[in-house]
Amino acid sequence: MTLINAIPNRTYVIVDFNGGPNLIQRLYSMGLYPGARIQIVSVAPLRGPLMIKNLDNNIQIALGRGIVSKISVREG
Repeated sequence: MTLINAIPNRTYVIVDFNGGPNLIQRLYSMGLYPGARIQIVSVAPLRGPLMIKNLDNNIQIALGRGIVSKISVREG
């Protein structure tokens, strides 16, 4: 399942990234990596970005739907 299909305020664990090396490096630099526990805090209306909270380091990041659709997660 990808993060775009996730339900807000539930905890998920990142499994993998479905993108190239530049995307993976960018996500790592934002503190997102396989095994990290995350939550969707809010979803902007009209296909806007999603506010993601990394529960491991308590950082919130706004990510566009294109990037979010490339993050594989599982509930956890």
